[in-house]
Amino acid sequence: MSVLIFKYLSSMRKAWSSPFFGWILVLIFVMFSLAFSGDAKEEITIRYFSFLNNLKFNQAKTLTDSAFVFESFEGRIKSRDVYFEEFSRKRLLHPFTEIVQILNYEDHIKVFANNSTDYSKYLGFDALPIQYHIYFNDLKINRIYYDSLPGYNRKLLLMKLKLEQFKEWIAHKHPNYLEEYSRNGYMKKVPELLQQFSRQKTD
Repeated sequence: MSVLIFKYLSSMRKAWSSPFFGWILVLIFVMFSLAFSGDAKEEITIRYFSFLNNLKFNQAKTLTDSAFVFESFEGRIKSRDVYFEEFSRKRLLHPFTEIVQILNYEDHIKVFANNSTDYSKYLGFDALPIQYHIYFNDLKINRIYYDSLPGYNRKLLLMKLKLEQFKEWIAHKHPNYLEEYSRNGYMKKVPELLQQFSRQKTD
């Protein structure tokens, strides 16, 4: 019996030392490495949006590298500092990204999401359907490409209509804020004005 076991183990050693099994081991290692990398990138993506949703912009920024750029389907490109500075100005209106689905590709992560703020909450329009293509340099986000999804243009038109109605209401009820609001739709007074506008609609 012991002789049979010895012969079996010897044959296995020879098999595993052959070039064929060497390539099998390399393939398994690569597959596990890719799976781990994909899972890690997906986790980083979820953390990134969680930080933004909770207004933790500095923490979100640490998940990006110094060469980070944000690109939109409209052709706008923003550097890391410009993007996070502009995003932080929206904090009073609670920008929120609801993740609907995440797809893990070999070269990037795709996120299907709905974007909303207090504007959509108080003016009564739907969140905009968006997809993000997120690219990495090692385990740092270095590029996000922002694109629309079916239904985006229709909802965008409704959003613009509601915003125009709100602006007309400001011009009528609070004309002293109109000029500043026209320059900056995220000024400090906007949350209070939105709540007033919403209450008047329901009264």
